[in-house]
Amino acid sequence: MRKSRFTETHIIGMIKEQAAGPPTSERCRKHGLSPATFYKLKAKHGGMDPSDAKRLKQLEDENAKLKRRLADAMLDNVVVRDHPISQRRACVLIGVDPKTLRREQPPDSPETREEMHKIAEKRRRFDYRRVTAP
Repeated sequence: MRKSRFTETHIIGMIKEQAAGPPTSERCRKHGLSPATFYKLKAKHGGMDPSDAKRLKQLEDENAKLKRRLADAMLDNVVVRDHPISQRRACVLIGVDPKTLRREQPPDSPETREEMHKIAEKRRRFDYRRVTAP
């Protein structure tokens, strides 16, 4: 998008200057813009302070970023749902570590845990990583 020649404070100054009395055509000629452009700017920035205009610009930028993120997420969803892709690629698209999906946790049972403790006590060099339940 093309950057404006005028800053928000300059635009608000032009609008307040025009409201003070001189005709619009004179103001437009002085600043080098058409009356249609002036009225368009007045519709957008009329009745604002410079701080309000700055806040409006920040909100517009934030809104544009959020719209881009939403479009990217929707595109990722369409790709994952409609096209056959690998599990690794799908995990990258949705932002999940593939290892968390591939590794299945064994069922937790108190009996198995007790057997592992007994083996670890009996054979101290095995440590908990090397002990497996029968």
